Amino acid sequence: MNKPDCDELIAKLYQFIDGELSRDETVALKRHLEGCGPCLERIQVEERFKLLIKTKCRGEQAPELLVEKVKAALQAEME
Repeated sequence: MNKPDCDELIAKLYQFIDGELSRDETVALKRHLEGCGPCLERIQVEERFKLLIKTKCRGEQAPELLVEKVKAALQAEME
């Protein structure tokens, strides 16, 4: 485990999971994961958590009144 590499992975954790990093960054972080059990475990936990949220929150929609209130509040903030 190399502390700077671990810090970089943690800083880019969700970008890595979501496939939003450049090819070079992805390759470097995957190389780090091959030799760092704690970071690999962290990634696996976060991936499972994200999948759980996606599975359990699918299809749920906020009540229309709430949506309208949020939109109105955001519009008021922008003015």
